[in-house]
Amino acid sequence: MTAIPMVELKELKLKNFKSFKKANIPFRKGFTVIVGPNGSGKSNILDSLLFVLGETSMRSLRASRITDLINSNAREKYGKVELKIKRGKETITLSRTIDMKGKSICRINDEQKSLSELVSLVKELGLRNAHNFIAQGDVTRIIEMSPEQRRTIIDELAGIKEFELKREEAQKNLDKVNEKIKDVNLVLGERLKRLEELQREREQAERYQKLVKRRDAIKATMLKKEIDSINAEIERNKQKLKKSLELLEKKEGLANKIKKRIKELKEKIDALANKIMEEQSKLFEEYGKQIEELNSKLKVTEQQIIARKELIERLDQQEEELAEELKNALEQKKVEEKKIEEYKQKIASIGKELEEVESKLIEVEEAAKDSEEKALGIENKLKALEEQIEEINRELVKKQKLLSSAEKENEMRKERIAELERRIEELTKQRDKLSKLKEQMQVLEGKNLDSLLRSLKAREKELIGNEREILTKIEQTKEALSSLEKVKTKCPLCESTLDEAKRKSLLEKKKKGLVFLEQKLNETKKALRELSEKIASAEADLEKLNELSRECSAYKELTKELKELSILLEKEKHSLIDLESIKAELNKLENERIKIKERKALLLEELGKLKSDEATLLRERLAELKHKKELLEHNLTSSEQRIKSLDEEIKKIRTKIQKLAEEKRENETFIEERNKALQKFKERLAKLEIKRNERAESIKGLINKKENMLIHAEKLSSELESLENEKKLIEKEINNARLEIGKSEVRLTDLEEELKNLPKTQLLTELTAKELKKELAKVEKELAAIGPVNLKAAEAIKEEEASLLEVKEKIQKLEEEREAVLDMIRKIEIKRNEVFMECFNAIRKNFSNMFYKFFGGYAELKLTDYNEPTSAGLIIEAKHKGKALQSIDSMSGGEKTLTALTFIFAILLYKPAPLYVLDEADAALDEINSEKVASALKEFSKKAQIIVITHNQAVIKKADQIIGVTMSKDKSSVIGLDLEQKILEGA
Repeated sequence: MTAIPMVELKELKLKNFKSFKKANIPFRKGFTVIVGPNGSGKSNILDSLLFVLGETSMRSLRASRITDLINSNAREKYGKVELKIKRGKETITLSRTIDMKGKSICRINDEQKSLSELVSLVKELGLRNAHNFIAQGDVTRIIEMSPEQRRTIIDELAGIKEFELKREEAQKNLDKVNEKIKDVNLVLGERLKRLEELQREREQAERYQKLVKRRDAIKATMLKKEIDSINAEIERNKQKLKKSLELLEKKEGLANKIKKRIKELKEKIDALANKIMEEQSKLFEEYGKQIEELNSKLKVTEQQIIARKELIERLDQQEEELAEELKNALEQKKVEEKKIEEYKQKIASIGKELEEVESKLIEVEEAAKDSEEKALGIENKLKALEEQIEEINRELVKKQKLLSSAEKENEMRKERIAELERRIEELTKQRDKLSKLKEQMQVLEGKNLDSLLRSLKAREKELIGNEREILTKIEQTKEALSSLEKVKTKCPLCESTLDEAKRKSLLEKKKKGLVFLEQKLNETKKALRELSEKIASAEADLEKLNELSRECSAYKELTKELKELSILLEKEKHSLIDLESIKAELNKLENERIKIKERKALLLEELGKLKSDEATLLRERLAELKHKKELLEHNLTSSEQRIKSLDEEIKKIRTKIQKLAEEKRENETFIEERNKALQKFKERLAKLEIKRNERAESIKGLINKKENMLIHAEKLSSELESLENEKKLIEKEINNARLEIGKSEVRLTDLEEELKNLPKTQLLTELTAKELKKELAKVEKELAAIGPVNLKAAEAIKEEEASLLEVKEKIQKLEEEREAVLDMIRKIEIKRNEVFMECFNAIRKNFSNMFYKFFGGYAELKLTDYNEPTSAGLIIEAKHKGKALQSIDSMSGGEKTLTALTFIFAILLYKPAPLYVLDEADAALDEINSEKVASALKEFSKKAQIIVITHNQAVIKKADQIIGVTMSKDKSSVIGLDLEQKILEGA
C-alpha cells in the first residue's frame, strides 16, 4: 500500500440534516462502526459526509430534490453539515449549508467559497474518489454485473475514458479527412466531365478547320484554273517579262524546297515528340511503379521492425519485473526454511524439557498420591462450578444487554410506528398525484417524439440544403442575366460575340428560369417555416415529456417504498418485546450464580489443604511447555505450507520468464528476417534507380535532338520569309509591266492577288470547274450547320489537364493525411491496452494477495479475451477452503459477498485514500466470514480511517470506536459506546 496523506476526520456536526436536528459526532483514528436499528438514520451520517465533501448527485444523497436534505421539522428552515479535518498539524473546517430555496453555501475555515473550490480541496486531501465510499447495494451490484460491466470498473480506474476521448477526436479528424476526400473526388468528377466536354469541342473545332481548309482549297483551285486559262491567253504577250518570270519561278522553286524541308522537319519533330512521350511512359511503367511499391514496402517493413523492437523492450521490462519477483520469492523461501530449522530445534528442546518435567511430576505425584486423588476430585468439581458460573455470567450479560436493548428498542419501535404511519399517509398522497402525471406522460410517449424529431430534423436539413442550392443557382442566373443585358455579350462556350437575336433569346430563357427558381425558393422557405413550427411543437412536447418523466421517476421508487414501509410497519407492530419475562429470567440467573459461588468458596478452602505446591508448579510448567510446543508445531506447518506456495509461485514465475524468452527470440528472429528483407528491398531499389537514370539519359538525348531540329526549322522559316519578300518585289515588277498589256493582264493580276490572300494549300486539280462549284456549296452548307465553334478548346484542355493534376495531387495528400490519422488511432489503441493491462495486473495481484492473506484461499481475476482487453469481460474466480475453483456467479450468497468485498479491497489498495466508508457492505456474511472481513478492515485501519455502518457483531467487536444511532419522535440521536467496557459491566 503506497503512502497516504496524513489526513484524519476529527468531528462531524449536523444541524437540521435529514433525520438529525442536531448532532456532534467525534471520530477517532482507526476503525469506527456506526450501529443502530433499521430506520434510525445511521445511513444519513454517510449522506452528510458525502454532502459536506461536495456531492451533488441526488441519487447518491438518497433524495429526490436537494431541499429534501433539510429536516422537515426544522424551525430554522435550513440544513448544515460541518466537518473538521486534521492534516498533519493543520486543522481544516469544511461546511455546507442548504436553504429551502435550494441555495447551497460552502465555506472553508469560515470563508465562503464556491462548490468547485471545496471539491478541489477535497480531491487534494484525497477524501473523495470513485471507490472510497461504498454505499448499500454496491457489493450486490458487483455480484450481479455482467463480466463486461465489471471490466468498466477497471476502465474507470485506468483512465480509459481519456483514451476514448482522444480516439473520438482522432475519429472526428478521420471523418473530416474522408469528407474532404469525398468533396475533392466530386471536384475531380466535375473536372473529368469538363475535360470530356472540351475534347468534344476540340473535335468539333478540328472538323471546322478541316472544312475551312477544304473550302480554301476549292476556292484556290477555282482561282488557279481561271489564272491558267488567262495565262494561256496572254502567254504570247509575256515574252518580254520572261526573265522576271523565270527569276520568280526560280525563287518560288527555292521557296517550295524550303517549305518541303520545313514540312519534313515538322514531321520528324512530331515523331520525336511522340517517341519521347512513349519512352517517358515506358520509363514510369517499367521502373516508376516498381520504385514506388518498393518504397512502400520499405516503410511497412521499417514500421514492423520498430514495433517488434518496442515489444522486445516491453518484454525485457516484464522479464526484469519477473526476475525481481523470483528473487523475492526465493528470499522468502530461504527465510521460511530458516524458520523451519529454528522451529524444529525449539520443538526438540521443548520435547526434552517435557520429558524431564513429566518424570519429575510422576515422582511428586507418587509421593502424594492419596492427597492428589482427593484434590483431583475437588478440582473437577471446581472446574464444573467455574464453567457453570461462566455460563451464567454469559447469560447474564446477554440478558442485561437484551433488556437494555429491548427497552430502547420498544421505545424506538413505538416512535417508529408513529413515524411510519405518518410517512405512509404522506407517500400515498404523493403517489396519487404522480399517478395522474404518469397518465399525461403515457399520452406523450404514444406520439414517439424521438423518432418524429429525428425525421423532422432530417427533412429540415434536406430542405436547408435545397434552399442553399436554389440560392446558388439564383446568384448564377442573375450573373448570367447581368452579362446578357450588356450590348455586346460573348458566348459562354466559344467566347465569340452573340448576335442580338440569340442574346435576346437567352435573356428571356434566363428570366423565366429565375422566376421559376424564386418560386421554388419561396415554396422551400414556406416548407421550412412549417417544418420549424412542427419541430418546435415536438421539442416542446418532448421537454414536457422529460419534465413529466423526471417528476414521475420517483413513482416506481415511491410505490416500492410504500410497500416496504407497510411491511415494515406490520413487522414493527409484531416485534414489540415482552420486558417482564426478561427481568424474571435475570433475577433467576442472579440467585443461581450466588449459590454456586458459595459452594465454590468451600471447595477452594478444602483444596488448599490437600494440594502440593510443587506438583501445581510442575503441572503449570507442563501445560506451558505443551502450549509452546503446539504453537511451534502450528508455525512449522504454516511455514511448510508457505514454502509449498512459494515453490508453486517460483515455478510459475520461471515458466513466465521462459515464455518471455521464447517470445523475445521469436521477435528477434522476426526482426532479423525483416532486416534481411529490408536490405534486399534497398538493393533492388538502388538497381532500379540506376536503370531508370540510364533510360532517362537516353530520353534526354532524344529531347536534345528535337530541340536541334526546332532550331533548324526556325532558320528555314527565316530563309523562306526572306524569299517571300524577294518574290513580292519581283511580282511588283511583273504587275507594273502587265498594266501595259491590257485588261487581260489586269484580270490576271487581280486573280493572282486573290489567290495570295488564301492560305497555302494543296490544289484539287482532279476536279472540274463544275464539280468544284458543287463541292464549294456543299462545304459552305456544312460550315453553316456546325454553328459556333470553340477554337480555344485545345488550350483549355491543357489548362484543365493541369488543374486535374492538382486535384489528383490534393487527393494523394489527403490520402496520406488519412493514413496518418489511422496510424494515430492504432497507437491510441495500443497505449490504451497497455494502460488497462497495467491497472488490471496490479488489481489482480492485490486481489489474489488479499484473498490469500485474509481468507486463506486462492483467487484470480481473468479476462474473457486478452487480445481485446478493453472490450473483454472480467471474470472473478475464487477457491474457498474445501471447495474447487469457481466463478463468482456459481458461489453461494456469503461466498459471493466475501469475494466481491475482496475485489473492492483490491481496488482500494490500487488507489489508496486516507478514508474509507462502507454502508452495510457485510450484510450477507455469516459469522465466520464476518470475522474474516472484520480482520481485513482492522488491518486496513492501520493505514487509513475506516467508518462502517453495520449490524454485524463480528465487525462491531473489532472496532476502535462505536457510534450508536437511535430514533426518538421526529429526530435521530447519536450515542457513543465502548463495547468492551459495557460487556465488563454486565459481567
